[in-house]
Amino acid sequence: MEIVAIQILPYLTTVIGFLIVWVLNGIKGEIKDVKNTVSSLEKDLRDGMSGLDRRVTHLEAGCAYMHREHKDE
Repeated sequence: MEIVAIQILPYLTTVIGFLIVWVLNGIKGEIKDVKNTVSSLEKDLRDGMSGLDRRVTHLEAGCAYMHREHKDE
């Protein structure tokens, strides 16, 4: 029985090692997908924020023009 266990041990460790590497590569792929998703969300949020910033700046400029004090009068 010990001889059979000694002969099977290298194959068993090879299969276990392969499974570990396979699982870790799957996790690595998922992490890359999450990274790409977060990057695309960041880009979308930045575009939205810059659009809102332009709108607020336009409103503030209009308010400053409408509510300015007239020194000539």
